[in-house]
Amino acid sequence: MPVTARSVQHVQINSGQSIVSEDIVLAGARYVGILAPTLTSCQLFMQTNYDQTSGGFLRVFDQDGAAEWSWDVGVGSVAAVFQNAVNPFPFARLESSVIQTDVRSFAFVMRG
Repeated sequence: MPVTARSVQHVQINSGQSIVSEDIVLAGARYVGILAPTLTSCQLFMQTNYDQTSGGFLRVFDQDGAAEWSWDVGVGSVAAVFQNAVNPFPFARLESSVIQTDVRSFAFVMRG
């Protein structure tokens, strides 16, 4: 279902072997904010795709820099806002550079 007003989705990166979250539905979202919990120190990457086929998710390229979009996350809860990077894509995932020591739950706050 497309995002038309403010909505919140929660996704997790599980502990152990998983470094990728579940799919986030961004269809219709013009503004996307992420609230991250306390994490094992890592880099977070955003992956996007036009459908939910697992093998089709690719990392988002940061147009302001010359690299993939990444977020250096240390100890402590933090928040970030996307203004343009994910607008055209209806689906996204978070990827952690390291395996987390516990289940991590992220809140995506979106507005259409």
